[in-house]
Amino acid sequence: MVATEDCLKIHAYCLNAGNHVYSRIESSTSLVLCGGKKIIIDPGSKYSRKKVAESLSALGLRPEDIDTVVLTHYHLDHVANCSMFGNARLFIHPNEMARAGSLAGRLTMAALKAVMRELDFSIGDLLGRLRPVSELPTGGCMDVLETFGHTAGSISLCVSGRKRIVISGDALTRRSFAEEFSAQAQDGIGSADPYSRSFAKILRSGEIIVPGHDRPFMRTANGYVHLDAGVDLASV
Repeated sequence: MVATEDCLKIHAYCLNAGNHVYSRIESSTSLVLCGGKKIIIDPGSKYSRKKVAESLSALGLRPEDIDTVVLTHYHLDHVANCSMFGNARLFIHPNEMARAGSLAGRLTMAALKAVMRELDFSIGDLLGRLRPVSELPTGGCMDVLETFGHTAGSISLCVSGRKRIVISGDALTRRSFAEEFSAQAQDGIGSADPYSRSFAKILRSGEIIVPGHDRPFMRTANGYVHLDAGVDLASV
């Protein structure tokens, strides 16, 4: 993890907060700038494409400027916009790489065509670009947390700004889930289900959370509060 005195060299933004509108579902999409790296976490779905591009433009960036994309897991609402970032290297947990490959082999032709309409490129092209997250060049600015539960290869990214930031993907999807979990007795969490262990790891690791389908929120003495859109999370 990057040293505290270097935190001002890191910038982190939520480009799109995502939603739970199932007919037009969008995941949260984040940008981390550190050590010369321009890292997108979860490009999102086709419904968020315009918003992601506009948010990048507001920061003086274009999709082709992005050199790294990290996928928290292999679900279409999180990965469909990978085609926006043709110059980037793509990283995912090895468990998800195996799952994606086996899934592609089981899909019918109709299902494959439906998936390709969402992706704007073939599943084979996507699989060919994926690399294990162990090879992710973070420049020391982020840690990878294994937060299994939503899927067997779900990860979260922990970034150190003024406060610790966890970009959780669907290991933690909404602020309300964090509130409900925190209100429960935490006895026996070590032996609890994978989802609960992931919740505990995320909330223990981060003071600011970017959930999978909600606005970023921060832990305070009075509970969790949402943060304003567009803020540099590393400076909060």
